[in-house]
Amino acid sequence: MSRISDVIGEANAPDLIYCLLSAYLESLDYMSDALRIPAWVKRFPIYGLTDVNERLAFFCERARSIEKGEAWVLAVIAEAAHLFRIAANRLGTLEWPTASANECDGVAARSCAPNQSR
Repeated sequence: MSRISDVIGEANAPDLIYCLLSAYLESLDYMSDALRIPAWVKRFPIYGLTDVNERLAFFCERARSIEKGEAWVLAVIAEAAHLFRIAANRLGTLEWPTASANECDGVAARSCAPNQSR
């Protein structure tokens, strides 16, 4: 059984990645408003590495702002950040195959951990 993260990480075309991310974001609409995901993050279409990195940055920032008592919210937001990080890495490989392995890691790696001091 393939997981969406595996499929995104092995995608051979950017359009497939955008389609999978769009479907994932659409599924978040059926969850609680407690996720507090703004409309701009869920808007379609998703297109380009810059767009994916902007949404990734939102999910990372949102993860840091989650209170300790909201474990399920953290799990969903962390999953979203994980998927967008994989997508950004894969898009970087597809769009710039001669570039260093993960040029977009700078955005992906910067403090995407939740704030545990709360």
